[in-house]
Amino acid sequence: MVAGIRDGTPAAPFANLDDALDAVSGDTPWRIEIRGETSLERAHSLSSDVRISASGAVIRTVPEAGFAVRDSLLSVSGCSFVSSATGDSRSIPLFDIRAGTFEASGIDVSVLSASS
Repeated sequence: MVAGIRDGTPAAPFANLDDALDAVSGDTPWRIEIRGETSLERAHSLSSDVRISASGAVIRTVPEAGFAVRDSLLSVSGCSFVSSATGDSRSIPLFDIRAGTFEASGIDVSVLSASS
């Protein structure tokens, strides 16, 4: 690892889920492991198979963040998605699957209101 560069390895993990998803490319399957708490602050279009696994991790999202899955697989396990949405609803769906597959195991999705 070059000093200060996060390459997604255990020694230099990505700073957040957005950075990890930005690295996804090509036709090969990808695996992203999450530990602790991370953020998802942008919309991501996935055309490669991606498996996100965690053990009790928390992914904090904003209303503009989500996954658009096209002709591929998104598998998510062992984590909680927590949105601090303001107003009536999200601006985009958290999970938008078209001609693809979504697998979920042991996940929670919740929205915290301003009064929570």
